[in-house]
Amino acid sequence: MNLLAVDIGNSQITCARFVNGQLANITNSNTADAEQAACYIAKAAAGDIVALCSVVPNVGNLIENHLKSSGCQLIRVATTSQKLLCGVYDSMGADRVANAVAAWKLYCQKSPAVVLDFGTATTLTAVSSQGKFLGGLITLGLGQTMLALSRQAAQLPNVSIHHTSDLTHKYSGGSIPKNGPSLAFSTEKAIVNGALLAHLGTIAAWIKLASDELKAKPITVATGGWSDTLARHTKLFDVVEPYLTLKGIYFIAEAGAGLKDQD
Repeated sequence: MNLLAVDIGNSQITCARFVNGQLANITNSNTADAEQAACYIAKAAAGDIVALCSVVPNVGNLIENHLKSSGCQLIRVATTSQKLLCGVYDSMGADRVANAVAAWKLYCQKSPAVVLDFGTATTLTAVSSQGKFLGGLITLGLGQTMLALSRQAAQLPNVSIHHTSDLTHKYSGGSIPKNGPSLAFSTEKAIVNGALLAHLGTIAAWIKLASDELKAKPITVATGGWSDTLARHTKLFDVVEPYLTLKGIYFIAEAGAGLKDQD
C-alpha cells in the first residue's frame, strides 16, 4: 500500500511517498504557489491514499478540493481526530502532533522526548514514552527573526545566514567559547551571529526547562528547515531528523485508516 504524505507549512509544502512503510521520495513547493502545488499533488497521488497535514487552513482546503476532484482517498491529519497522541489541546498544530507521534514511535521507548522544530516558527513539543503530550513552547523562527529586524529597523539589511555566517564553533549552553565569534565587525555578520547565538541560547534554556519539569533527561530531536544549520553549531541535539513530520503523518494515517490491514 502506497501513501502520499503532504505537510503544508507556512513557508513550504513538502510531499513524501511511502512505499511499504518506507519513505521513498520527497518533493517541495512554496506555500505561496498553492494552486500549482495542488495540481501537482493531485496528479502525483495517482490513486494512492493521501494523508494531508496543514497549518495553513486556506491552502489545506484548496489542496483537499483538488484531491477530492481527482478521486483520491484522502485522510486529513488533524489534532482532534488522530488516535495516537493523548493529552493534546484542540488548537495545537497538527504538525506538532505529527512530530510528537514520530518522536514517540521512533526514539523515546524509555525516556521522554522533546521535538524542536525549526521553521517559520520555532517550537518545542514534549512527549512521554507512553505517547502523552507533556507541554510545549513557541517563538519566532530564526529566519523570521532576521527578517523582522530588517523590516522594523530602517538601517538594518535583510541577510541570509547561509551566506554570511562565520560561526563555526560548537555552542552547548553557558558561556560562548573564547575563540568563538561573539562580536562581529560588519552589520551583516552582527545580525547573523547575534540571531544565531540568541536562538541557540533559547534552545539551551528550553531544553533545561523541559528537563527540570519532566524530571528526566529527554531525547532531543531536531527537525524543520533550520535544523541542519543549527545542528552545525550545537551539541544539544541527540537526533536530527529533517523528515520527522512526514513520518508522523504516516504513522497517524496508518493508525486511523487501518493501512496495515489493507496491505
